[in-house]
Amino acid sequence: MKISRITVLSGVMAALLWPSGAEGQEIWLIQPDGRVRAEEGGWRAPTPADALRILRDPRVHWSSRVAQAVLRQVHEPRSQGELDALAGALAEIILEADAPEDRDTKVYEEALGALFAAAVRDPEVPGTPHDGSFEAVVRVYETLAERALADGGTDPLAETPRVDRDARNGLGSVNPEYHRLTRALRAIYRVRPHTEGGDYLLALLEAAEPPEPYTHNGPVASVWCEAGELLRGPSRVTHHPDGRLEEEPVPDPRWPSRMSELPEIARDPREFLSRCNRVGNLSRVRN
Repeated sequence: MKISRITVLSGVMAALLWPSGAEGQEIWLIQPDGRVRAEEGGWRAPTPADALRILRDPRVHWSSRVAQAVLRQVHEPRSQGELDALAGALAEIILEADAPEDRDTKVYEEALGALFAAAVRDPEVPGTPHDGSFEAVVRVYETLAERALADGGTDPLAETPRVDRDARNGLGSVNPEYHRLTRALRAIYRVRPHTEGGDYLLALLEAAEPPEPYTHNGPVASVWCEAGELLRGPSRVTHHPDGRLEEEPVPDPRWPSRMSELPEIARDPREFLSRCNRVGNLSRVRN
């Protein structure tokens, strides 16, 4: 399934990134609602340029609040072109970040958090949801997936080593590219699980090939498994002495299930466990 991607005009982007008169301006204090310090004192509504500059300022905590306020038009309305260009700039920050570096990791997390908060449909979140931010998250995942498949293959997670064996600690750690892929996929689902996000993952799962059962140790690097785990939702699985697996859903408003829409192979806990080495919260009942 393809979701239309936002178009970012270079002229608009340049205006956001390098506004006239912004050189040397230092804004490092923000309010919880995203307002920024005004030159004459007090607070003012943030601009897209503020959002991008503050996002990269290591002195600012919760810097995503500024971009979120702009994208959701909390303080003042903006044109669709400005909003989509800001969402596109945040997507580029995520795609260009060097995740192993602490500073870049913070910027990456804040940029993804801003897009998530801007796209979420929650009546308790101030402002108006921005559809372009959801499309920007999809664009991040699709761009990362294309990179992973540049040398061939059909599953971007399977083609991306899960563990970085060259990590500085010598023991290996989660590959930052694998981490970015899975984070983007989860963000797509969790920002709009009942609608576009869930639909997107359902389409990915239906197009993917399930892994062969009992052929992997540990969690399986597979789009089918990752999408299936999200769509199945949280559950409690009991392994009985006679071999039966009994699964009970665990309702969680933060992680809604779309289990009923999955193919039987993904709904069955034994099948899913055998192919992905993960299924709910598994416990064993002993005689």
